[in-house]
Amino acid sequence: MTKKTKLKHNQSGFSTVEVVLVIVIIVLVGAVGYLVYKNHHKTSTADITTTSSTKHVTPTSTKTATVTPVQPVNPTTGWKSYTLPQEKLSFKYPSSWSLVTYADSPTQGDAVNLTGSNNATLTIDVGAGNAGFSCPYGGCNILNADPVTFVGQKAYFDSFSGNGSNPVSETELSMSASSISFFPAKNVVAPAEDQSTATIAIGFNYRGSSQQNSNPQTLSYILADQNYQDAKLVIESMSY
Repeated sequence: MTKKTKLKHNQSGFSTVEVVLVIVIIVLVGAVGYLVYKNHHKTSTADITTTSSTKHVTPTSTKTATVTPVQPVNPTTGWKSYTLPQEKLSFKYPSSWSLVTYADSPTQGDAVNLTGSNNATLTIDVGAGNAGFSCPYGGCNILNADPVTFVGQKAYFDSFSGNGSNPVSETELSMSASSISFFPAKNVVAPAEDQSTATIAIGFNYRGSSQQNSNPQTLSYILADQNYQDAKLVIESMSY
């Protein structure tokens, strides 16, 4: 006779094994639910953090400062003006300088002395025969040629001496940097008997009202002298 083993049932009708399986399933479902919730919570937190860290920041606009260009100062502002009566050459000169005309007659052309401080003198002569100019004994040996502009043309302010060294005899406006070469006059005409062309002779020295350069200076002194710098501005202001 075969014995049959009967599983015990609890009062509700479930066996012990079934109860255990139900408990295991409940535990597993709870564990899986907890893991899913925890994982979802991490993802949401990460999304929030990422969104916060990648938030678009609108750059602050930077205003560009408006720079007003500085207008160059005209060094001849406030200077006096003069026009040579025959050559019709106009120029400006420092208001502190004195101007004296000394042409003996209209046939000689124009002759003007402009005198600044320390007997610094700018002489303007327009006439025949290089306007009476002549080199000192030993010749016009150029010590320095300063570039300038004369009525729109390239020119030089040549400092020279007879022996080729200091002191400087005179500084003369020239068409050349290596020799004294005068610009031709435009309106003054030399007398027929002179058989020469009228020229414009503009020289700088320290002779004052005398005819001799009684106060010669070295080249370094002249180049640093404000009178010399102003003399160049007088030349560059010249126009017809």
